[in-house]
Amino acid sequence: MKQANGRNPLVPLYALDSDREAIESYQYNIPNAKVMCEDIRLIEPEDVLRDIGLSSGELGCIVASPPCQTFSRNNRGFKDTNDHRHTLYKPLLKFIETIKPWSVLVENVPEMETYANGKYHSDFLKRLKRLGYIVNYWIVNSASYGVPQHRFRLIYLAYRKEMKKIPQLPYITHGETDGLIPWVTTESAIKDLPKRNAGDEKDYFRITKTQFMRRTEYAKALCSEAFKTIFNHSARSLNDTQMNRIRSLKEGQAYKDLPDNLKPKKGYDASYGRLWRNKPAPTLTAWLSYPSSGRFSHYEQNRVITIREALRLQSFDDNFRVLGSLLKQSALVGNAVPPLLANAFKNQIVKDLEEYFGIRSLI
Repeated sequence: MKQANGRNPLVPLYALDSDREAIESYQYNIPNAKVMCEDIRLIEPEDVLRDIGLSSGELGCIVASPPCQTFSRNNRGFKDTNDHRHTLYKPLLKFIETIKPWSVLVENVPEMETYANGKYHSDFLKRLKRLGYIVNYWIVNSASYGVPQHRFRLIYLAYRKEMKKIPQLPYITHGETDGLIPWVTTESAIKDLPKRNAGDEKDYFRITKTQFMRRTEYAKALCSEAFKTIFNHSARSLNDTQMNRIRSLKEGQAYKDLPDNLKPKKGYDASYGRLWRNKPAPTLTAWLSYPSSGRFSHYEQNRVITIREALRLQSFDDNFRVLGSLLKQSALVGNAVPPLLANAFKNQIVKDLEEYFGIRSLI
């Protein structure tokens, strides 16, 4: 496979998103990639190829995550069947048809497989196969790949037919059965971070060598000893009612455990819930800074988790910094794909491309 300018085909070259703050955070953390803030329906794939200096058939992988909100069960409101987000995989397919990457990796919520009797899922598979790809898909738990969070996602992986290979699920590494590494727990992911009170606005902290050495192996792996500062660790202010509700709950308790005088008339089962320290966290969402929206309260401290703690629970490195307002940061982190999950699939793709092309290392 030709590599234009000697570049690695699985190093990020180009990022496209219609969310300006998402693009700004991406560019801050991955400065060598070209970025475009635009609706994918308004971009021509030929222009993208020109921008990255590649020809059709040279790109190693296209990675995409079409909007999940229209499929997600967490979107409990009325769902408009004419919402264009249902079919944003179609302009993605246009990109695939023109660029002809050797592999395609797509992520969404599990409900995409069954929503509208599987209409969109089946259509996506059919169209991708027509473009000359062998496709496989799975519902995977991010915790199975070392992420301290039970986060189930639908993953599609496709290879060009020339490879004559059916994509395989990366080997699971973590779990509760013999031979697997135990789940990474919430406490092991965040316990070393400085304590915060609700309303503490200080966003960054210097990390001493002693503090670094006290980290768990999971936390150490997210930051080299040379990295001295963490960001995104301010704690959201809460009103008196919210604080009283959180104070009344013990680790693992939630909405149904609230005293009658503090319980809202309506709430989700996980509303105001405290995390369990000795379990992976439940799925983080875009609303992780809102205590009423789910189990997002610290297992011990009287507050919701900070953005840095959420980043840890998503497996982002400590040098990854999210920009924007606190509530915007919550949305960006809650909607993200955990890097450890993405990396497991990246390694699988690299292995299969190496096997096909006889290249020793494409990472």
